[in-house]
Amino acid sequence: MRTFLRTIRPALINHWPMLIYLVLMMAGFNFLSHGSQDLYPTFLGSTLQFSHTLVTVTTVVGNCGAILGGMSVGYLSSFFGRRLSILVVLIIGALLIPAYVLPNGKNIMAGAFFQQMCVQGVWGVVPIHLMELSPVQFRSFVVGTAYQLGNLISAASSTIEATAGQHFPKAPSNSTSSTQQDQYEYGTVMAIFLSCVYVYLFIIILLGPEKRNIDEATTNNNNKTDDDNKETSNDIPLKESSPSSDRSKTVKNV
Repeated sequence: MRTFLRTIRPALINHWPMLIYLVLMMAGFNFLSHGSQDLYPTFLGSTLQFSHTLVTVTTVVGNCGAILGGMSVGYLSSFFGRRLSILVVLIIGALLIPAYVLPNGKNIMAGAFFQQMCVQGVWGVVPIHLMELSPVQFRSFVVGTAYQLGNLISAASSTIEATAGQHFPKAPSNSTSSTQQDQYEYGTVMAIFLSCVYVYLFIIILLGPEKRNIDEATTNNNNKTDDDNKETSNDIPLKESSPSSDRSKTVKNV
């Protein structure tokens, strides 16, 4: 434990602004993920009166969009930049919020597909962006700490949405049931919540830094090449030296 504390102390002293920024960034990403997913099956079953099978199918369709978004946006960020890729997808995801919560029929699956494609699309950039922003010598500590603290902050996402949903009761229909009064407009709550998270994340990413691993890798390769050349030049006299003492002195002088 003492060794661990001595190791992380320089990271906390010298890189605490970056660590705070990464925690805030990861809190936003986790709020986006949990805020769009945790209460969504409840919204489908309670507000839209979907059957269990239809809720499952809609969730699966959304997850398919998430897989596609994570792979495609993460790959494209290597060409267009981390921040630009995240910002563009955040704008698209914010514009798709109505399609995610407003439809009343099966066509809501299309909104779920493309919304989760955007949500997990920005998450496809998170691992490499988080790693690049972390100090190299403390990368494992900073990455793990920032992610877990951000996840801890966002742990109350579903509780916040469920509590806020109580302020938006669903209007009772003519075919009143015994549980009609306990239903709420979770779609409205999710739309408001996601809008706030999208704006927060956009500001955080827009004002934040970006480090491209291409520049770092090129620098490291150049340094490695220089070191190899130096080692090779130092080895040449040893290889060309002969048993003759005069020749050895001459090579050393050269």
